[in-house]
Amino acid sequence: MNNKKLTIIQEAIKLFSEKGIYATSIQEIADHSNVSKGTVYLYFSSKNDLILSSFQHTHEQMQRHIEHINEENLSAETKFYRSIHAYLKELQENRDMIIMNIREQSFIVDQQFFDLFQQTRAQSYEIDCKILLNMYGDAFAPYVFDGALLLESMRTSVSHLFLFDDTVLDVETLTWFVVRRMHELAYGMMQKEDTPLLQDSVFQLSRDSDPHQQQQRLRALLQEMQAVTTEISIPDTQKQEMNDILSFLLEEAQHTEIKTAVFKQLLLSFREYSGFSAPLQHIASLLNISFDQ
Repeated sequence: MNNKKLTIIQEAIKLFSEKGIYATSIQEIADHSNVSKGTVYLYFSSKNDLILSSFQHTHEQMQRHIEHINEENLSAETKFYRSIHAYLKELQENRDMIIMNIREQSFIVDQQFFDLFQQTRAQSYEIDCKILLNMYGDAFAPYVFDGALLLESMRTSVSHLFLFDDTVLDVETLTWFVVRRMHELAYGMMQKEDTPLLQDSVFQLSRDSDPHQQQQRLRALLQEMQAVTTEISIPDTQKQEMNDILSFLLEEAQHTEIKTAVFKQLLLSFREYSGFSAPLQHIASLLNISFDQ
């Protein structure tokens, strides 16, 4: 992500936590980020867009943390424990901001927010499935989607102790509670050989059948690339060529059938500039293409 855009998101998160979403203005965010108000709007089309980006950034940070844990040379149970612990610790440290966002959620509840919420839930669900299979082995495969659903329910319920109750429980105690209850549920399902409730991921079909989310994400990434072109040091004629390409692709991204070959060919020339590396990586993953020649 572009450094300036990241700074704006980080300052917005701090201000939302301290003052609330309603009370925080774009001008205040710009002042704290040492940029102009116009620069904020260069990266974010609206305050709503910035709020959504803040949610997404927080989720992606947590996801990277858990993925890093799973890449370490640790036992399966240690990885499981540390992933739950990281989630609960994050909630504890950001309690005030989360509560404030919940109270003011009517400000941002729209189709975009719903799509983002579904996307982040789906990503967390898939990570949980990998963790559970690593923990309990192939014998748990028929029950892994049930297990991920139960794990999500437990984690959410336990998190309410931090957010809405005055119960004094430390993160370690709650983490072990979740881990041990998950053990009981998982071994119980395998021992009894019950028929699984879910035969497939509860998110997979909706993601595959609805192109709206992919289109929205693709357009957001192309708009991020447009913002980058204003900052890189290249001749104006080259900047214009880049903007023409991105404007064309933004139009293409509105179509139900996205021509991946067109995107791959037209975006190849952007690889030589480091500022585009992050959005290009996300586009490649989104469209299942590679920009390597």
